[in-house]
Amino acid sequence: METGQLADELAADADFVSVAEIYRPGEELAKVAAALVADEHVPFLAALRYADTCLVKRADWESVWEQQRAEDAAPTPAKAKEIRDAIPVPPKYAPKDFRKTSFWRARGKLDVPKERFISYQPAGRDNDPTLLIGWAGFDHREQAQALATLIVDRRDNDGWDGTRLTPLVAGLREVMPWVRQWHNEVDPLYDGSPAEVYDAFLADTMGQLNLTEDDLRTPLRAGARPLPLAAAAPPNDQLRPPRLIPHSRTGTPRPVWRTKRDRAEPCRRHHAPRRLPTPVGQAPEGPAGALLKVARAAETTARRGHAHGPGRRRSVPLVGRPGSQHVVQDVDASLQIAGL
Repeated sequence: METGQLADELAADADFVSVAEIYRPGEELAKVAAALVADEHVPFLAALRYADTCLVKRADWESVWEQQRAEDAAPTPAKAKEIRDAIPVPPKYAPKDFRKTSFWRARGKLDVPKERFISYQPAGRDNDPTLLIGWAGFDHREQAQALATLIVDRRDNDGWDGTRLTPLVAGLREVMPWVRQWHNEVDPLYDGSPAEVYDAFLADTMGQLNLTEDDLRTPLRAGARPLPLAAAAPPNDQLRPPRLIPHSRTGTPRPVWRTKRDRAEPCRRHHAPRRLPTPVGQAPEGPAGALLKVARAAETTARRGHAHGPGRRRSVPLVGRPGSQHVVQDVDASLQIAGL
C-alpha cells in the first residue's frame, strides 16, 4: 500500500495519532507517515538500491550464490567440496555502494536485510504520488506474489507499457532464484510448486512485453520513469556537526568532535528503533504495525532528547527486522529485553 493509504488506515488508531501529534505537532498524518518511512525502507530492485558503480559487485555476489547452489546440488561430497573450494570470497559493500545512506544502514557490508519496509518506488499509482511499500517480513514467495500482482494490475487496469513495467519484471527475475531454492515443492494452493508458477508467469510476461534478459539486467534504461531515490541524501544523513567550545586561553570558539565515530559515521538522529520496551503483541502486524513501532520510537527519542546523562536509557538494536528483539541498555548498567 502507499504511505498515504497507510496514513488513512492509521488515522483510526488513537495510539498512532497521539504519538504523531507529539512527534510532529500540527502536521498532516500523511506527511508524518511519509517521514517515518523515509529512512526505514529499501527498494525491491538492485538497480534502485546500489549505485551504478556497484552493480558489478552485486553481480559477483549473484555468481557466488549460483555456485553455492551448485554445491548444494552436487551428486557426491567430493564434488561438493571441489565446487566449494573454488568459490571466491565476494567483495564487501561500502557506504558509497548504496544510493542512500539509509540503505547502507539497513543492509551493511554484507547486504543483510534489516529494513522494516520494501519500497516499490516505480510502481505507485499515477493518481497517488506517495511511496508504495510492502512489509519487509515477506518471504521470497510473497515478494514474487506482490510483484506479479503489481505487474498484472498496472498492465491491465492502468495501461502501463513495457517500458514502465520493466523494473517490476526485473524485480521478479531477481527474486526468482530464491523462490526456486526455498519454494520448489508442490503446494496445493498453486496446483504445483510456487517456483514453477512464477517461472511460467515471468516467461509469459517477458514474451508479451518483448523483453530480453539484457533488458532486465538494465531495467532503468532511457525512457523509464525518473527515479528520485538517486537524488542527494536528506539532511539527517549528513555528518553530525561538532560542538563549539571556547578556547581555554583565547576564548575563541573551536570545534570539538564528540567522539571519533561522529567524525566518520552519519547522524542517526531519527534512526528507529529507539524507545522504551512495551509488551509484545500490542501493535498490529504488517506495515501498519511496523510504522506504529517507528512512530513510537521517534516519539520516545523526541521526549528524551539525545543527551544520555546518568540514569538515561538508550536502546541498542540487535536485529532491525519487524518482530525482532532489541536490548535496552541502561547507563546504570541494567539490561532489559524488549520485544519489538
